[in-house]
Amino acid sequence: MSVKNWLITNGIGGFCLDILPDANFIDHHLLHLPMKPPLQTRSMIHKIHDKISWQGNWEPMCYSKPGENLWKIEYASLEGLPQYKCSNPFFTIEKTLFMVPGLNSLFVRYILLDASNDVAIRICPSLPLDDGPDTFEDWRHACKKLENGTGFNLSTKGDKWLYIQSVNEIEVVESNCWKENETGIPQLYQPFAYKTWLQPETPVTFQFGLEEEIQNDTELLLENEIDRRQEIRNSALVISGSELIAAFAVPASGFLIDVPTMKTRRHLGLVNKYPNPEISICDMLKSTLGLLLCPGNLTKSRQILKGIRSLAVNGVIQSLTNPLENGVAAEAGLWYCNAVFTHWLVEKDDQFLVDEYPFLLSILNGYINGYIQGCFLDSKDGLMVIDTCSQHLQDSGIERWKTAARAGKRVEIQALFYNALCIILEIASRLKKQDGILRLEDMRSTFRKNFVKAFWLNKDGFLAEKVTTDRIDKSFRASQLLALALPFSPLMQKKSRAIVAGVKDKLCTPFGVMTLERAHPAFYGKEINTKQGFDLHANQGHISLWATKLFIISALKNGEKSTNLIELFHNLFEVTTGSGQFYFPEFRAGDPPHNAFGKTASSIATASLMEIIYALHSDNLLKESFVKSVG
Repeated sequence: MSVKNWLITNGIGGFCLDILPDANFIDHHLLHLPMKPPLQTRSMIHKIHDKISWQGNWEPMCYSKPGENLWKIEYASLEGLPQYKCSNPFFTIEKTLFMVPGLNSLFVRYILLDASNDVAIRICPSLPLDDGPDTFEDWRHACKKLENGTGFNLSTKGDKWLYIQSVNEIEVVESNCWKENETGIPQLYQPFAYKTWLQPETPVTFQFGLEEEIQNDTELLLENEIDRRQEIRNSALVISGSELIAAFAVPASGFLIDVPTMKTRRHLGLVNKYPNPEISICDMLKSTLGLLLCPGNLTKSRQILKGIRSLAVNGVIQSLTNPLENGVAAEAGLWYCNAVFTHWLVEKDDQFLVDEYPFLLSILNGYINGYIQGCFLDSKDGLMVIDTCSQHLQDSGIERWKTAARAGKRVEIQALFYNALCIILEIASRLKKQDGILRLEDMRSTFRKNFVKAFWLNKDGFLAEKVTTDRIDKSFRASQLLALALPFSPLMQKKSRAIVAGVKDKLCTPFGVMTLERAHPAFYGKEINTKQGFDLHANQGHISLWATKLFIISALKNGEKSTNLIELFHNLFEVTTGSGQFYFPEFRAGDPPHNAFGKTASSIATASLMEIIYALHSDNLLKESFVKSVG
């Protein structure tokens, strides 16, 4: 059996995901719930051991013993919710997992099918405890029994409990068991095992969560959650006209989250990945087009922009979750300008521009007047300089300070600043604004001329990666594609087409676009599976869905046909839209077989893929090629 990757979330920081794709087990469900707002999550459950009574023994319902062929396991997606059918010659047990927005609980539903007699089932969750037996000095206070289940103490203060309950009648049959990790140290704790009886066609649902109040009508909860997901999918289909966009609309909504801020208890945002979710302003703004606007979710796009604007100080965008941070990454304001413009391109509401225009001007003035931490405009040529303590521009959402490695004039931020300048001038023209416009028009003209002069490598036919006072970085990288893919490009078409041709020749693989050409001495084509490894080898040759999206948009703008691009990246489309998967890591190894690596689910990856589908306008062609590819 090949298990599909799945992820379910509750919209307030909790999530459950399959941590062992392609494994013959259906009990490895990693559950995280938020202990403190906004995203201080903790691993609650590592594994749910579910067994049935069979010939006098408790037998796992997820696999057969060597030499036996007792169980047949089938996986299905119930509007994106994971559902397993475990069948033997005598009966079938259907297992469905779901979460509900706003509830800090995971629900696991079992129902007995094709049976004439009752079947006993035993549930035993494993809880990960880093300190093992030393977690509590007095284990008598670690657990407690409730009327409908049990509770496990999650804090030394006793103010946080993990409750495992069911409205069905359950019996505690075992307690206080330990499972050792790979090194033989007890680390997985099984506080209780629970026994109940499955009756034919009668569901039994367990609730795992932080809320002591048990949900009495879990069938209604499941029905409402299915209806909610169907509504998202149907709405996206009507608005986008694309079945593929509609299929991704529900998974895309899994990145939405309500977080408390200094000004409000419920602030809509987007997390950038699972597991270990974080909120990065830049990643949010880079993802809104794909995750929200492509499926037509204009209201939530507006909410996110309004929320970011409400926290800004003098045009400087602030962190959503850390009030002690003085501003965020240097390019956040520029991405905000781009997000506003792309929202307007979809909605076409001029009043939206009227409301946003003053704030966009304050953002631009912040850059011009040097208020933005980590960058400034060069007084000689007007280009944007990232100073020696600026944050990493391509940092996968992790906001941390870098040293001089990124200092200088980067091609990405020049493209972003020029794009923002053009956006404000475009809006000013549309709204018939006159104040200060001549000065901005002169700045645009000068900036464009100096950008081309500084960055265009005439002999090589592409843009430099970075320009400093003493050297020019002439490495051929995917980052230059941003200068082509944004709504406003500082390059004429001849130069743009030269870059597209170069990327197709040097960076394209069937799985996507590499971040650095293979001929460069710093190229690193292996998988990167540690944080330290990614710090050392970031953007040194891995395949990036974000870079692939930039290339496809750039190629389409310069006359490339959709059919050619689909053929060029045929492996990418086979493993994304053609596989039944809906969540992906953003990166793949640059070397064959181009294995994926990184976090299980990346918002940038999903958003990029949805933008690609939207831009290609080839729903039927894509689906036909996928049907052929999967046989």
